[in-house]
Amino acid sequence: IRNLMVSLTDDWRALAIRCVASLYRLDGILKKSNLSGSGQFLLHRNPETTLTAKDSLQLYATLSQQMGLHRLRSQIESKAFRILYPRQFSASSTLFLEHGGAMTAISDYLSRQLKQLLYDDHSLMFELENLQVLSRVKEPFSFWKKLLKKRFLPTTAVTVNNMGSNNIRETNQLIRSSTTELSIMDVNDGVALRVILKARKLDEDESDETTRGRERILCYYIHHLLRSQWPETDPARVKDYIRYPKRNGYQCLHHTSKITRNNQDFFFEVQIRSEEMDRQAEFGVAAHSQYK
Repeated sequence: IRNLMVSLTDDWRALAIRCVASLYRLDGILKKSNLSGSGQFLLHRNPETTLTAKDSLQLYATLSQQMGLHRLRSQIESKAFRILYPRQFSASSTLFLEHGGAMTAISDYLSRQLKQLLYDDHSLMFELENLQVLSRVKEPFSFWKKLLKKRFLPTTAVTVNNMGSNNIRETNQLIRSSTTELSIMDVNDGVALRVILKARKLDEDESDETTRGRERILCYYIHHLLRSQWPETDPARVKDYIRYPKRNGYQCLHHTSKITRNNQDFFFEVQIRSEEMDRQAEFGVAAHSQYK
């Protein structure tokens, strides 16, 4: 539905207005229900308000993301989450408040350190026309989605095949762990940074494809600099979506590491991509339309 709306709309501002209208409807639901900041139960939720919140969360939040309206997307997700899942909203907000301030400080510190690391590399800067370093701390809704995944632990189960033979095969099943204590500190990308680069053309006749190739090489070079400063916590978590893109075309390098402050480990993730890769990741189908 999202892709259909994008393809049938000539003016992106019409979609933006619909996303803002969605946020306005969510605000109205919360005000009518007198929902307090503590996330108490929504007593007067009905099928209409539930449908409105679901549409906002599943449709308009993602549309906002595709158009680059990240603050709007965050507001829609937070309010829809609060309406649909009030207890989960309260729990995730409490977890966030426990360490959120420290994680924001870590995010700011890492951003400064990463900028210094990259800008001090003169050979790198010579190759680039533009370089951005962005940082963020996950919002309660995003934290909750990740924490839900953390509560599923892989175990090995033994089953007999349908043919009734004695052959036994092992299958990995995901079961809910009732003993796992949830904490935002368990989320590897609770603090995330993004490096977005654009290579300059070294010659007037340099083709776009050659420039793209150099940008891919520069992504790997920046990853090398990162590893020398912050080694990966687990080599298996280094995800190379540049060499092996996702089926939807997503390309990026993901590097996970950690720093220790006051005897507390803070995990963080750095994503490295070119401006073209970033447009594809952020806008999806809209990256190839008038949203450029």
